[in-house]
Amino acid sequence: MELTDPNTSNFSSVHSPYACTQPDGNDLFRQHHGTYPSYDPENSVVLEHLCDGPTFQCSQGTPRTSYFAPFLNATVWRLMGWFYNGSTQKSLDDLNHLVHNVILAEDFDHKDLRNFSAQQETRRLDEAPQDPLSSFFTSDGWQAIAPEFRVEGLHYRKITDIVRSAFEELAAQTFHTVPYKLFWQPDKTRAPEHIITELYTPDAMLREHEKVKSSPKVPGCNLETVIAAIMLWSDSTHLASFGNAALWPIYLFLGNQSKYTHAKPTSFAAHHLAYIPKLSDTIQDFYMKTFGTSATAPVLTHCKRELMQAIWTFLLDPDFLHAYEYGMGKIYKLGSRTDQWNTFSEKLAKFGFNFYSMLVPDFMHEFELGVWKATLTHLIRILYTTGDNAVQELNARFRLVPTFGRDTIRRFSNNVSGLTKLVARDFEDILQCAIPVFDRLLPEPYNAIVLDLLFELATWHAFGKLRMHTETTLFHFGNCTTRLGQAFRKFSQDCCSKFTTYDLPRETAARARWRGAQSAKMGTVENTTGVASKCHVFNMSTYKLHALGDYVKSIWEFGTTDNYSTQVLEHRRVKRFYTRTNKIGFTRAIAKHQQRERLLHRIHEENRTVAQAVARNAVQESARDAVPENPSLHFVDQEPLPNCPPELHYQISQAKKYWWDLSAWLSRNKNDLALMDFLPKLKSHILERLIPGSMAKDEDEFTMAQCNALLLINNCIYRHKVLRINYTTYDLRRAQDSLNPRTHSDIMVLSHEDLENAHPYWYARIIGIFHVDVQYRGPELHKHGPERIDFLWVRWFARNRNMKTGWAVRRLPCIGFYPQGEPEAFGFINPEQVVRAAHLIPAFRFGRTTALLPPSITRRKCDNDEDWDWYYVNMFVDRDMFMRYRGGGVGHRSTYGNKDDTPMDDFSSTEEESSEESDEDMSEIEGADAADSDQLIGDDLGDEMEEYGYSGLDQVLDDNEGDAETFDDEDALGPEDGEGPDDEVEDATL
Repeated sequence: MELTDPNTSNFSSVHSPYACTQPDGNDLFRQHHGTYPSYDPENSVVLEHLCDGPTFQCSQGTPRTSYFAPFLNATVWRLMGWFYNGSTQKSLDDLNHLVHNVILAEDFDHKDLRNFSAQQETRRLDEAPQDPLSSFFTSDGWQAIAPEFRVEGLHYRKITDIVRSAFEELAAQTFHTVPYKLFWQPDKTRAPEHIITELYTPDAMLREHEKVKSSPKVPGCNLETVIAAIMLWSDSTHLASFGNAALWPIYLFLGNQSKYTHAKPTSFAAHHLAYIPKLSDTIQDFYMKTFGTSATAPVLTHCKRELMQAIWTFLLDPDFLHAYEYGMGKIYKLGSRTDQWNTFSEKLAKFGFNFYSMLVPDFMHEFELGVWKATLTHLIRILYTTGDNAVQELNARFRLVPTFGRDTIRRFSNNVSGLTKLVARDFEDILQCAIPVFDRLLPEPYNAIVLDLLFELATWHAFGKLRMHTETTLFHFGNCTTRLGQAFRKFSQDCCSKFTTYDLPRETAARARWRGAQSAKMGTVENTTGVASKCHVFNMSTYKLHALGDYVKSIWEFGTTDNYSTQVLEHRRVKRFYTRTNKIGFTRAIAKHQQRERLLHRIHEENRTVAQAVARNAVQESARDAVPENPSLHFVDQEPLPNCPPELHYQISQAKKYWWDLSAWLSRNKNDLALMDFLPKLKSHILERLIPGSMAKDEDEFTMAQCNALLLINNCIYRHKVLRINYTTYDLRRAQDSLNPRTHSDIMVLSHEDLENAHPYWYARIIGIFHVDVQYRGPELHKHGPERIDFLWVRWFARNRNMKTGWAVRRLPCIGFYPQGEPEAFGFINPEQVVRAAHLIPAFRFGRTTALLPPSITRRKCDNDEDWDWYYVNMFVDRDMFMRYRGGGVGHRSTYGNKDDTPMDDFSSTEEESSEESDEDMSEIEGADAADSDQLIGDDLGDEMEEYGYSGLDQVLDDNEGDAETFDDEDALGPEDGEGPDDEVEDATL
């Protein structure tokens, strides 16, 4: 595919060595060195390729001929595909997949299975013909060797075979072989900002590309010279919950492929390069025989390092070295390091390769499982020291934190303080929700110190995991790192030093088990029941903590951290294969299963346009004797939604299955104060949307004649179960929130306040999702036909103006329900106005109340006719939400454009202060916060506010007196979108 040369922008000229594209609709343009690439994979990108969610609508086509090769028929192909794509422990979803996508497929014929043999079909996969014209019949090149030096069982593939195979796959059409710089210029009066996102946009690949382009070509070769960017991951994993079966894979990814693709396990972007064998247990026997003594731990560590280097000697074979110098361009970011001897130096030194430059930070192990886990552990130690049931309170609060999204925030375990069976994403969830949970578990001034630290940790974590950085966000990321260090020092000096902390119970038990195991090895018996707890001091002298300063530089060099995150899910694949082996010589069996599954995936990709019939039988509902009064539909009420076209902003079912006679329903609930003036407010809302130019604030602005001219056809109001909201993320992806009134019902809309420091959003809780068919016969409209009006009945939140919140004081926005007597307590919203779902966490320190609203059908069942006094708005729930409050998101331009009268008040922050800010300045801010004194906007803070293009950003500084106000939001799932019946649970009690 040829790239059409656009006109060069003002950023380049005829004398410039760079070629720039014209800005697109998001004010982004690319800068190429020299000329435009001969092939641009983004030319074929359509909107559905940018959608992240299982319920977006995708196009399908028709099958091609012989799409089931190498199998003899489509029946066997579908059956084998189901076997390898499903889980080992079959679920109901797998059973549905078997029925709808295999048995009910049009090309399925049971006669083809009369002589079926699974062993024969797997051999057919293993012996697929080596057809050079077909990408999925290329040999995967698995080999097994037995090295001379006592370690056997290395299974590996040649790097050159993997690279060649990868570039022959269908997915290679999406590879970016020519790197470029990406710029963003929303304001034409200011210089464009450099955008860092994919691996092929930062400095490292651009430099390597220029080196390759400037190198002399092999005589007689006229091919275009490009880079194959190799990225390697290596980590051991246990294959079973019990026993010591383990595997140590090396995975190879190609950085030419978009991170949004290779981050998905279903894309099969992870190529299994090798399975590293363990150092044989017979090493001790050999060592004793040779040296007359047992090998010490340092000796075994040295042997393991030598084993690793020996393995890389096999992998960096002559074919790879030849390709490195002549055939495939420069390859970087390989491997590991030892202090004695390094294969990469020995093999690649003659090419001037510096193997230190290939090492990148490990976000998951250094921060989430390192710095944050250590900090959380010590915080729990402090809570044990304080007593007063603080640990039990911590666990109870975590149990009450609501979920968010399909799997963004999951339900926490009953015993978070135990820190057992937690993986990296669990620690991430704990950090994102920690501020409301830890609030006031410690007395002042320690509470303020801990909350400041948690806020800085959450901010740093959000910056570190952004998938798209600008020059501005990287500048503030560096400042955030400085402040995080200051917060850690204050925490260590002014908080940790005041408490004498000891082992957690699990740590004491682990030490006892270790001593028991050591005694058993020595043949002695030791009483481990009375092992004393060990005193612990918070340790700031760790590599992982000091490595946080390397992240900004690494992002400039290699792109955002998700390009090289070790939080890959490929381990799940090898664990799944282990259960299908005979557990004897399982490494080779896993290699064969991996090869078969990959081949089936290639066949599927070749036939991606095959239409898969998914027929769903309508669920027949039995009639109910009683008329339900609650506005939300129960979990068992079925209202399936088709997949949503990504260009739509929202989706509600078109069905009319669940309806009320409006007059009868209002009559039955006439004593419910929440329904006061329901019909007049509803008509005012509808008239405001129907009559052009109407901006009514209440129903009194419409005349009685206008209200009477509005007819609700059949006097019916139709209820719906699920509302889907599509939105563009800060990094220009298309994502979706799914809401329902039962479990996830909180939303955010753009505010329309004229105050100088107005908060950017208003918040509401969805009571019901409705539509009505109306007819307006007034003179304002020329057409008087029926029209469908979708609307949400909501309960509004108001902001707590007595509490200072936001970036400057490092506190989350605080909101609460309007009292029932306020006219703003209830209202209606056009679904088009919903920006996103939002995550609200109760402000546990304030408790609950029944004073805001008497018993009402508008509350959820789990609320027990109570409300939390206040809620915290979780700005850190995901990266997109963080950027909506932080400001400067590339994909949020349209949102900001609709709110010219609403500056982003919560985005001012000490985070914008320069990296040279002194400790004295920081202590002044912290002291002012603790004393609840007036805050001032400093010069650096004002500079950032101006830099983001917002004025009066600091809601934090709002000292207005008056009634407390609050808002609330959160994401919701209907059962059609993956919600389970256990998601609706009764509230636990504190």
